[in-house]
Amino acid sequence: MKKLFFLLFAYFTFTQLSCPEIDETPWDWFSRLSYDFDIQDDKLYLANTRNIRSFELTDPIAPALTGAAFTENGVFQVEATPGYCAVTGNFTSLVFPLNVNGIPETPLETQLFDGCLPVVSHAGYFFSLENITAGCRNPSFAQGSMVRIIPVSNPLPEQTMIKTISLADPRDVAIQGDLLFIADGLSGLKVFSIADLDQIQLLSHRSDLIATRVQVGENRLTVVSENRVLVFDYSNPAALHLLAEMPF
Repeated sequence: MKKLFFLLFAYFTFTQLSCPEIDETPWDWFSRLSYDFDIQDDKLYLANTRNIRSFELTDPIAPALTGAAFTENGVFQVEATPGYCAVTGNFTSLVFPLNVNGIPETPLETQLFDGCLPVVSHAGYFFSLENITAGCRNPSFAQGSMVRIIPVSNPLPEQTMIKTISLADPRDVAIQGDLLFIADGLSGLKVFSIADLDQIQLLSHRSDLIATRVQVGENRLTVVSENRVLVFDYSNPAALHLLAEMPF
């Protein structure tokens, strides 16, 4: 069922975004190759360089458009969470409050996200990476390599309300339960406990690999490292157990 659901969304996304309008210039078409989508509370949020649209998924074969808001933004990622939808991009990042019907409203512009790096949401927080060497920001304006833990609110919080974890070379992030997984590039793979955000603990650090991507499921952690994929059992996050290693 999950595979069918994904295929339906992939087909819908392709049909919505793959055909440029007749009156577009070559530059419009180039910039339009930038889009993403996410699903939250049975609603689909689909963003491109011009707008973000919300769709009701009562009938996933024929999603119903419920609203839209203007973006004019180079889209890297859409991340939806209860009450909000973030659209990150290398020029401007926006957080759209969602009304009671899940429709995006007037956005909050923010500099809290590095628009070229992943953002995930969990339990009322955005977890946003910043990397002074691999991100979009000018290094002279970046505050370091880290993950920012940003309370989801309107208005967005002041810097003093944001917690950070210093990192070396962050490339990707994933969350499962109270565990935060960071692909920290040349510094390897790191697993943190975020059960208490006032006392974040590093549970595990694999420095014997270059971690660039992470994906997590129940007790299974997949890590991309250079030209190979590694799969770990993390049922004991302090002692990751390698299950498989496969070359690309």
